[in-house]
Amino acid sequence: MDRYKIATILLVLAAAPAAAQPERTSSIAGRVVDATTGVPLRRAAVTISMDDRSDVRGMSPTGDDGEFLLRALPPGRFRIQAAKPGYATMCYGASQPDKAGQVVELAPSESKSGLVIGLVPLGAISGSARSADGSAMMRGLVQAYRYDSAREKPAWVAVGRADLDNRGRFRLFGLRPGRYIVRVTPSTLPEFPDSREPGPKVAPAYYPSSVSEADAVALDLGPGAEITGADVSLQPVVPAWISVLVQLPPGIEPAPAGTPASQPKPAPIFTVWITPADSSDGDPTQTFVADSRQWTKSNPLVPGRYVVTGLGIVEGKRYAARQEVNVTGGISQLSLPFRAGVDLKGRVHFVGSPPVDATKMSLMVISAELGSLRVSAGSISPEGLFRLIDVPPGRWSIFSDSIPRNGHYRSMTMGSKDVRRGMLITPETREDLDIVITAGPAPLVGQVEQGVATVVLAAPQGSLAGIQQFYATAPVDKAGHFEFLGLEPVGYKLYAFEELAPQAWLDPWFLKEYESVSVHVQVTEDALPQFKLKAIPRTSPERKGR
Repeated sequence: MDRYKIATILLVLAAAPAAAQPERTSSIAGRVVDATTGVPLRRAAVTISMDDRSDVRGMSPTGDDGEFLLRALPPGRFRIQAAKPGYATMCYGASQPDKAGQVVELAPSESKSGLVIGLVPLGAISGSARSADGSAMMRGLVQAYRYDSAREKPAWVAVGRADLDNRGRFRLFGLRPGRYIVRVTPSTLPEFPDSREPGPKVAPAYYPSSVSEADAVALDLGPGAEITGADVSLQPVVPAWISVLVQLPPGIEPAPAGTPASQPKPAPIFTVWITPADSSDGDPTQTFVADSRQWTKSNPLVPGRYVVTGLGIVEGKRYAARQEVNVTGGISQLSLPFRAGVDLKGRVHFVGSPPVDATKMSLMVISAELGSLRVSAGSISPEGLFRLIDVPPGRWSIFSDSIPRNGHYRSMTMGSKDVRRGMLITPETREDLDIVITAGPAPLVGQVEQGVATVVLAAPQGSLAGIQQFYATAPVDKAGHFEFLGLEPVGYKLYAFEELAPQAWLDPWFLKEYESVSVHVQVTEDALPQFKLKAIPRTSPERKGR
């Protein structure tokens, strides 16, 4: 190949990347405002990124009028975010902070304007911590817990922390609007001194003076508000310990003490979790390893009722334990019996038409107490028969992500018990699971007559409230029509939103703000009348302050 041809090829290759770059002639303009007052916010940082690329980014600060301009953008799909000290970071089109917003699409040489991002002002909670005699607790950790969603159910979730000053005072700031509880942990412990002395010690406490989460008094924090006087009184209690000895399953022999790990049969290792029985999120207070040759003592605990669970694998098979225990102070010895998992048989029944191919369904159970353990049913027969192999004792939830679009659970039972909200498996469990799915159409149709909406949310009430898998959404067409297929035959509240961030309803207080514009519906398997809804705009005057 001569030099002329080589030079020509190199010139073409060098030009190819430049030709592939999209022309940057598009722009996006808008403004950032206070979500509660509508006042423009100056010096807010507005950032933009391509929806499918992390290397194309831009930033523009807002001016005195709160306006921003993002220029020299290539065509594509973008997400926009605004941030300012004292406010919660918000994505454009999101209904609440830290949720995904809307995608903005730009064509070549297109300019879009009029975008509005409302930032929610953050609040604070301040108070003091004192011992039972009224003296200031000068060292300690203060934590704020917001009522939110954890593991698909409402729970108190830790969101902020502060230290006590030398006068026992604290201030928790940067808090989003919502419902909170406050917990103070003396730093001299951190929980209790690791001592066998049974004398009274100061325990962590919730506002105003409870050692139990269930007895804490909640505080409702509005946008940009500050709650003062959240004074916590810490009470002396007798610390408690749980000492665990693993009780091996029948037929499983422990390895002799001192057996080297290199030998074929080392001592089995069992993980133990201790969780307060009144914990809303189910998260364990402590996790440690125990065995069958000696007692293993927990760290100090506040007296109360606890759930002690354990899991271990011996020769490829799972063994688990679960026991509730009430501790009042001192050391409580617990011989924890580990047992093999059970095999659960069951059947999925389909009622109605069109027919459903059960072999294409998936079914699993998810542990509520043994970490993130899941057991899958594997294949389901054409007749709907399934088997869950080796399910350890404990609390479990049943889950399927492949229920037909127009289907719903008519019932979910184990023996005579309704297990839609979960089931307790023991070594003695022998009942079969029976799941009935109505596969025929059960439509709920309606019309958004006031305002403009893009999505309607159906929120279950009663016994299914708070269970994520029973919430449903339906799109709204240009004429305002919407339709749900396969809702559970229970009560629902319908909400029509101009926009709704993905899974925004997982915040249990989010929907409470729109109660006045919801419509209650009792779904049955019979035909329902058409329902009429009022749209909820992005900043709704119907919203109630917390």
